[in-house]
Amino acid sequence: MSAVCKGHKYKNSRQAAVGKEYYVIELTKLRGDKFMLNCDLIEMVEENPDTTILLTNGRYLIVQESMKEITEKVIMFRRKIYERSRGDKEFQ
Repeated sequence: MSAVCKGHKYKNSRQAAVGKEYYVIELTKLRGDKFMLNCDLIEMVEENPDTTILLTNGRYLIVQESMKEITEKVIMFRRKIYERSRGDKEFQ
């Protein structure tokens, strides 16, 4: 996987029921398991030496990606959302 990850469409049953789409970033747990995270939940990211993400609900996640990689993924996520809101065809 490249250092920059484009947002992925993610629908669970609750989101599908209300007809909304959410975009998330892909991260990797220390054991190698991949998971999707809504970056709106990120409150803080630290490297101590493992990369630790503090979520707005108080939960911590430890991931393989560096702080820089997470920052790049969040920027790409935000850029995609912004471009979609402007109606830019390149990002749709």
